[in-house]
Amino acid sequence: MSSETITCPFCGAKTVKVIKHPAHREYKRSRGSGQSSGQWVYVPEKIEVLSGCPNCNASKSEIQRALDHGQEKRRQLDVKALLQRVKEKRERE
Repeated sequence: MSSETITCPFCGAKTVKVIKHPAHREYKRSRGSGQSSGQWVYVPEKIEVLSGCPNCNASKSEIQRALDHGQEKRRQLDVKALLQRVKEKRERE
């Protein structure tokens, strides 16, 4: 585990504190009646976010979701476009 500061996926400022858990292999054992077996399992790298971004006010959960799923920008909800799509859908029905 190593603690470091990374760039925010939303604004690009280097202000987000994280802990990186490196990728590794673990031995998993399964047990049945009268027998047991085990195998090596690969565990991918995990990034745990410790703080939000003070520049763009992104929360820890938003940054964690962006790092996990590869999201680069926040999705801005365009209310007018959404209402237009709803009206068009209702007209078709």
